[in-house]
Amino acid sequence: MKVFPVVAILGLTLMSCMGNRHNQVNDEDESESNDASVCDGPYGVCQNYHESVADEINAQITREMEASYTYQAMANHFSRHDFALPGFAKKFQGMSDEEREHAQKLMAYQTKRGGVVRLSNVMAPSRQNWKTALNAMKDCLKLEHVVNAHLLRIHDVAATRNDPHFQDYLESEFLTEQVDSIKELADIVNKLESFKRDGNLALGTHIMDKEFQ
Repeated sequence: MKVFPVVAILGLTLMSCMGNRHNQVNDEDESESNDASVCDGPYGVCQNYHESVADEINAQITREMEASYTYQAMANHFSRHDFALPGFAKKFQGMSDEEREHAQKLMAYQTKRGGVVRLSNVMAPSRQNWKTALNAMKDCLKLEHVVNAHLLRIHDVAATRNDPHFQDYLESEFLTEQVDSIKELADIVNKLESFKRDGNLALGTHIMDKEFQ
C-alpha cells in the first residue's frame, strides 16, 4: 500500500485548512479592531468622552457638509449668465467653504478626543434653483437656524454627559459664530425686503451684489 503519499496529502490539506482558518481569524480580528472604539484601549486618549457625544459629532459633520453643498449650489446658480450676480455667488461660495471647514474642525476634534470619525452619505440639496437672491438668502437664514438648533442640542447632550471641554469648544468655535451669521443674514434679508416693498428689489439686489464683490 502507498501509505506515505496519502498521509502526506492529508497533512498538506490539514495545514492548508488551518492556514485559511488562521487568516480568517486574523481578518475577523482586524475587522473588529477597526470597528471598535479606540477608547476601549488601555493606552488611549479618551477621558470623560461619552459615545453619545462622539455619535452626535459624527452626525453634525454630515449636517455641516450638507449645508456646504446647499451654499455651493447657490454659488453655482448665481454665477450663471442669466443671473450674473458675482457678488452673491462669492458670498455663497464663502459660506460653503466655511461650512466645510466646520466639518473638518469637528473631524479633527473627534480624533483629538480619541473618537472615531464615521462619515455618512451627504444628501444633495433639496432645492438647487432660486428665482431671486432674496429667496436664496431666506433659505440661508432658515438653514442657519436649523444648524444652530442642532448645535444647541448637542451642547445639551455634552452637558448631560458632563463634558465641559466639548461644551467650551462648541461655544468658542461654533455657537458664537452661529449667532453672528444669523444676525448678518437677517440684516441682508430685511434690507432686500425693504427694497421689495418699495418696488425696487432688482435695484437693491444690484447694490448688495456690488457690496459683496
